[in-house]
Amino acid sequence: MQKEGTNDSQIVVQVNLRDNIIEGGVVDLKAEAQKAKSYLFRGDGLSQLGDDIGFELNSSEADAADIQTPWEHVQDKKPGQSSRYTSFATTLKSAKKFAEAIIEQQGKKVIKKSQILKAALDTLEQLQTQGVIRIYTPEDVAAKMSVHEEKAVRNNSKNIYKNMTKNDEVLIEGQIPGEILKLVK
Repeated sequence: MQKEGTNDSQIVVQVNLRDNIIEGGVVDLKAEAQKAKSYLFRGDGLSQLGDDIGFELNSSEADAADIQTPWEHVQDKKPGQSSRYTSFATTLKSAKKFAEAIIEQQGKKVIKKSQILKAALDTLEQLQTQGVIRIYTPEDVAAKMSVHEEKAVRNNSKNIYKNMTKNDEVLIEGQIPGEILKLVK
């Protein structure tokens, strides 16, 4: 049943406070979905809240990192290796999965499950516009791989795309200022 004045992205709901059942009002599904996608999340047991994360773009530290390509970061990065890329997740669920993986890889509890960092996507996009960082989606990485000179890299683009998509992963190259990172509660 569609209420007059609503469209496909809205549903009619009602709220019954006694039973905590939603029964009244209009919810804009597109707005709710956009709100959920307005952050990137990071499970990080090695950084303290307020610390900058990553290497500055085109810095000697970034050039000296063990991992130099997005596909190496996704497929081959081992604990203790440095990378010019930093992994973020588009969902809190995946960020928690990465945090749990960090705990297992370190062999001890480094972070609590609730210690997930988030950064506002619009702020990250502003940093990208300013040339401070570069954001790589699974599509961006696959496109970069598909034009690579090495056939093995081109042939692996679908696997990397699938891994990044499965993990809701986005890579950021550059240094993310600590002041834009907030703790997820």
